Amino acid sequence: MKKLSLISLLIFPTLLQAGQLSIGDPLPSSAKALEDKVMIAPAQISSAYAVFNAGITFIVSVDDDGNLNYISTNDSRFITAESLRVGDTFRKATDFRVGEVKKEPGWCYWVQLSSGWKAAFSQGPSATEGNLNPNSRIQWFFRK
Repeated sequence: MKKLSLISLLIFPTLLQAGQLSIGDPLPSSAKALEDKVMIAPAQISSAYAVFNAGITFIVSVDDDGNLNYISTNDSRFITAESLRVGDTFRKATDFRVGEVKKEPGWCYWVQLSSGWKAAFSQGPSATEGNLNPNSRIQWFFRK
């Protein structure tokens, strides 16, 4: 069992620390500008960049000074400190949420996680139709 724990400590921190991009950090020099824009809030679209960190793809945007103001991922390899992944259920995410479910009309529902990430859910044509049910799936994680 100790071998498994040691292996876990060697493998999982890399996955968990892949999200160590921080709001306010300068855009990494390895970032690739994307043709598509990214929605970072309801009715707020921004230029997008792809950042590859520890084998995980993050989509980021920057403020006027070139510092990160939005970090997101829907990469299936990303694991939060709570062991959540894209595709996990709202029911599972609620075990780790801090505060209430937030609804940003036209963009998403989200829950704040204790790790600092927000788990995002989208439902229906407007992305925020009805109430989330326990089986709604996490579609991406973000920080802003």
